[in-house]
Amino acid sequence: AASTAQLLVACKVKADINSRAMQRLQSAGQAVKTATEHLVRAAKASIDAEDERTLVLNQRMVGGIAQVMDAQETVLRKEKELEEARVKLAAIRKAKYEANPPGSHSPSP
Repeated sequence: AASTAQLLVACKVKADINSRAMQRLQSAGQAVKTATEHLVRAAKASIDAEDERTLVLNQRMVGGIAQVMDAQETVLRKEKELEEARVKLAAIRKAKYEANPPGSHSPSP
């Protein structure tokens, strides 16, 4: 849309604003803008619809249990990764603190 607007502005500067060609060009620019807006709305609606269809529950007993267990496994794995990241961050902070204890006037790297 921004490119279309830039082209229209460039044409307006060089063309007769009241000419038939300029009027048609402005109509075409408006049509491009409208079509772009419709395309963006359709794409957003498609993404929203896809998100709604992502979670499909398995209604069978064994399949449903397996699905729950898989989700729990994913949660536990992510929690473990988070804890490891926290430990690493704490170690970095500790090393930085030990390298420049409070009261020392050396600049930090």
